[in-house]
Amino acid sequence: MKLLEAIAATLTLVTIILVMRRSLWNFPVALVAVSATAIVLCEAKLYSDAGLQGFFFVLNLYGWWAWRQNKGKTGAVEVRRLPRAVFALWIAGAMTATLGWGRLMGATTDASAPYLDASIAMLSVTAQILMTQRRIENWHIWIVVNLISIALYASRGLYWFTALYLVLLILAIRGLAEWRNAEQCVTR
Repeated sequence: MKLLEAIAATLTLVTIILVMRRSLWNFPVALVAVSATAIVLCEAKLYSDAGLQGFFFVLNLYGWWAWRQNKGKTGAVEVRRLPRAVFALWIAGAMTATLGWGRLMGATTDASAPYLDASIAMLSVTAQILMTQRRIENWHIWIVVNLISIALYASRGLYWFTALYLVLLILAIRGLAEWRNAEQCVTR
């Protein structure tokens, strides 16, 4: 399973680099990455996170289509911002979903960390939806997801994923900066 974890981590890293660059190639790579990740997370009894990979699979299919429809004059995928009040609603929804899902997973499964796992899942859903909509705020949420993931995966002995999320944290910070720069180029 360590080999599959390493493959999933590597493909996820490639996916994020492609997202940072606003490349459509992120989507086919992501489809393979989330499939491998789901298997690893099921073995680790992180069911919320494993189920999340199925959601990512479907959303990546949608994102692939949506990004192809939203290229700017230069051919690059354009990014934009959410109004602050709308972003606050997204966060409130994610937190509410986290509490509900964490409670359900804690009561009905042998999940090893139901609330932390649920927070990763629900915040990731939020971030992934915002990413497919090309919203800059997705990177803020990914930064939080990465911080939580680092702690959880390290506590479960998933060291490839721990290392991956350390790198993803750095890439999320860089992705935020790159998407902000892309936004500035469009608004000039």
